[in-house]
Amino acid sequence: MRYSPSQYRSYIRALKRRRRGRRAVPWGFAALLLVFLGAYAVLQASNVPSAHTLGSQESRLEVSPLSEHAEKNNNGPASNPAARNAWEQDFGSLLEKKQITVSAGDTLINILHRAGLASPEAYQVVRELQKSFDPAKLRQGHELTLSFVNNQENNAVFQGLSLRLDVCREVQVTRRVGHGFQVRELAHELRTRPARAEAEITSSLYQAAQAADLPTEALLQVLRAYSYDVDFQRDIRPGDRIEVLYQERVDDRGKVAMTGPVMYAALHT
Repeated sequence: MRYSPSQYRSYIRALKRRRRGRRAVPWGFAALLLVFLGAYAVLQASNVPSAHTLGSQESRLEVSPLSEHAEKNNNGPASNPAARNAWEQDFGSLLEKKQITVSAGDTLINILHRAGLASPEAYQVVRELQKSFDPAKLRQGHELTLSFVNNQENNAVFQGLSLRLDVCREVQVTRRVGHGFQVRELAHELRTRPARAEAEITSSLYQAAQAADLPTEALLQVLRAYSYDVDFQRDIRPGDRIEVLYQERVDDRGKVAMTGPVMYAALHT
């Protein structure tokens, strides 16, 4: 069949319209799917709390500082200075410490017995102490501190002891929370401080140094320093003065452990 040019153009236009109709169906379905997905996303977003809501929830879950609880609680001693002081005084009255200086012939067992410990407990303390220190080496002059706590019946309950071996070392035996005792060693650091001594010589330099509490170690350093310039038997006269500035090492209790070097010395004749 032969078509005229006008009929052919009409056929082509009709064919294109049918093709556009077939393509419109998938694109319309895609558009519908996008609309559905957008609606679903909006619905889910409406269930998520906003930033303001989250902030308010976090603020409701905040825990108040302990200080605020302490201020609100007016029943405990922490909120009332007067009550706290009274509480500390009452608790302090339960504590008791006995300072003991070991005498000649003393043994640790005898000291514990005199303090009121029964034999089983006293031997338990000794056995625990043996892990760090031999009680047989306890010597005259050693310092012991025994600690007690008064219970509700006002009976003294032994809590432990501390033994100062020297200015730098200490051994402690303390009662465990459950039962028995435990031992531990403590090391004390020495600190340096300046010291000064001045005295008038009346009879001898040595007596003047003793009167001024000048340690013998510091005096010997002064004598060695002046030994080539001063004849201490002939050049020293009553009324002369000696002045010494030196260092000393002290422990945590302020007790002098040793004498340091002499920093300055003057002999006024």
